[in-house]
Formats: sequence, structure tokens, C-alpha cells
Amino acid sequence: MSQPELTVIIPIRNEQDHIGSLLDDLVRQTLDHSRFEIIIVDGMSEDNTLQVVENYMTHLPNIRIETNPKHRSGPARNIGANAAIGKWLLFVDGHCQIPSENMLKSVWETFSSGAKCISRPQPLLNTEQGHITAIARSSLLGHHKDSMIYSFENTECDPSSAGCGYEKELYASLGGIDERFDAAEDLEFNIRVSDKGIKAHHHRDFALEYVPRESLKSLFRQLYRYGLGRALITRKNPKHFSLLSFLLALFSISIVVLPFINLTVWGFITGCWILACGIDAIIAAKSKKWLSVMITLMIIHLAAGIGYISGLVGGPGWSHSPAKAS
Repeated sequence: MSQPELTVIIPIRNEQDHIGSLLDDLVRQTLDHSRFEIIIVDGMSEDNTLQVVENYMTHLPNIRIETNPKHRSGPARNIGANAAIGKWLLFVDGHCQIPSENMLKSVWETFSSGAKCISRPQPLLNTEQGHITAIARSSLLGHHKDSMIYSFENTECDPSSAGCGYEKELYASLGGIDERFDAAEDLEFNIRVSDKGIKAHHHRDFALEYVPRESLKSLFRQLYRYGLGRALITRKNPKHFSLLSFLLALFSISIVVLPFINLTVWGFITGCWILACGIDAIIAAKSKKWLSVMITLMIIHLAAGIGYISGLVGGPGWSHSPAKAS
């Protein structure tokens, strides 16, 4: 049997609730199973994640499991890339679903045509509890204006926002993920891909649907870490300074500090912010849930801004990993 050409790398830790449905989606893929392999990189899961994966191995004989003692996603990506047989790498998170049975076939065909990098839409699933989060994150004010994660246009684009698959040789030449990053590590890597002048092939057929954060606390944590990662990227290479993130950070500071300096100015700024979020929420929600969407948008902005400030001054990272992880 010929060796697989495409390696699907799935970094996971404690994904027992989601990994089964993802593997179901991979079982259904129309791409000949001899053409791809799946590497599960487990970050020392403490639940039944590995048992679920092992149960699927009878249906997917092309699965391998690698152990990630560092727990975090960045090291997991590098472990998977180093273990990969395929000449093309596709990264898939454990908490998502694959809507198209032809996704891997489309990825394989695109790489076969000479692509070095691919980018994908990454919309959020409208789960019952995460419905509000999904609406807010996909609205005009809920994500970066240059992001491609909600775009289903078939095009070439800058890989920085949604790059997800790479020629293995390219990944290795760039040194893989910078493991010093515990937030936005994929964004930092994609910026390096972009700096080499490489465009990503973005296509609707590559789409994954992500499980949204299902509480305001977890959403705050997610966006805080995104803002923090953006700041760490600036600290590593100032030419990648993000004006939008910086302005969001200044805005977050003003919301906290201005009441003690000038209550009138604070009231005007806050009022404009609430109005903008309210209008965006009404347009996006198209229902009576607009108020919840508005509140969620405000949390997104504050979390990303505060996280950016924290990253600039060396504040806490709010890591997903156990404290003992290196």
C-alpha cells in the first residue's frame, strides 16, 4: 500500500464530548482512506478522550496517537508535524465538525495542484447554549474586519487569519510553531507564512464548524487570550503591530479609568459604544435575543482589549494548561 500523502493532525486535551463526532465525520470522508492518515496528539487528557479514540481505531485503521507532555496546542502541532508521513499537513481541532464529506478530497486536490497553504471558513455551530455566542462572534463587530473565518468566498488570501494546512516542507522550513506562545500561536505562525509572500487557497469546501464557547466566562477567557496573543506577536516583531488591537486596548482602559476623570466624556463614549453594539446585535440576531447578543459583543471587546494590555505588560496568560505544564 502506498504511503498517505495528507496528514490530519488533531491536537486534543479533554475532548471526550466532541472527538467522537469529529471522528465520525472523518470516517465518512470520500477521499480514499489510503491517501490520508490521522494523528491524534493528546495533551495528557484526564477524561475518557483516549478511550473514545481507541474505540474508533477499528473503523479508522489509519489513526495514530502521539502523546504531548506539554499539554498545549503549539507543542501538539509540532509533535504531529514531526510524526507525519504525509507531505501535506492539515490541522483540525478536536471541538469541531466537518459539514462536507468531500472536505479532505478537496484539500488533497488543492495541494496536488501545487498549493503550499490553505485557508478555511470556520463558522460557529449554533448549539443551543452557544447560540448567542455564535451570532455575536459572526457579526460585523464580533471579529476582525480582515478575518476570513466567516467568508465562504473561493479565493486566494493572506494566510494570517485562517491558515490551517501547509506543505510539510514549508512548515519545517519556518521552524513550526513557536512554542513560547500559549495564545494565538497559530496566528503567529501564519504571519510568518505570509511574510514569505505565500498566499493561502481559501475555499468553502474546506470549512469546519466550531463549537462556540457556551458561557460568558469562557468567551471572555477565549478573547482575552486572543488579545494577549496579539500583543505577544507585537513584542516578538514590532512590525506586526495591530492598530485595531491597540485601539481596543485604549478603549478598554478608558471604560475603566474615565469615570474617575471625566464622567461626561465617559458617558458619551460608553453611550456610543452601546448604541453601535445594539445596532449590530439587532441586525445580526433578527430576533428578541438582540440584547443578549449586544452584551456578548461588549464582553468580546473588553476581553480582547484587556488581554492585549496584559500581553504588552507581561500580565497573566490565563492558560488552558495545568500549572505544572512546561
